Amino acid sequence: MSGKQARRAVGAALAISGLCAVIAVTGSATGEVEDEVRRSFSGRAYAEQLIDADGEMAGEAPAAGRDVRDAPPWVEAEVADLAGVEELRATDDWSTIGFSRETDATVECEWLEDQLTRRGWTLAKTGVEGTLTGVKEEGRCSWLWFSATTVGGKTCVVIQVLAR
Repeated sequence: MSGKQARRAVGAALAISGLCAVIAVTGSATGEVEDEVRRSFSGRAYAEQLIDADGEMAGEAPAAGRDVRDAPPWVEAEVADLAGVEELRATDDWSTIGFSRETDATVECEWLEDQLTRRGWTLAKTGVEGTLTGVKEEGRCSWLWFSATTVGGKTCVVIQVLAR
């Protein structure tokens, strides 16, 4: 290796080392935030609220989920009628909705396809079994993604909606 090539190799190694150091420092600084976010959305965090230091239940379980009556009117008008769903969950703005039903994922996909088509959605299969995406020009919602998976005899459904 010539002197010029050696200097380039050393320079590249130092640049890569510097980049790795920056990534390591940034990673450790943001790692705490990422860990906190991960804990706030984990089943473990929920369980830790319920179990005291001795491993005993610490009082009543906090209420989880939502009531269908809590759904804003646009959900039924533009997405689906949620009557009859179980274990309803939703973000505060209802941009992500989850629930389960005692059906097969195939049946659930057909049900939701029918609901969405009647509400003016143009749907497309994503290539992943049990998922669809859709667009709509009129109304509050313009895009959605839907997934249905059978787990333990129930179908778990997640709908993400982009609402204007």
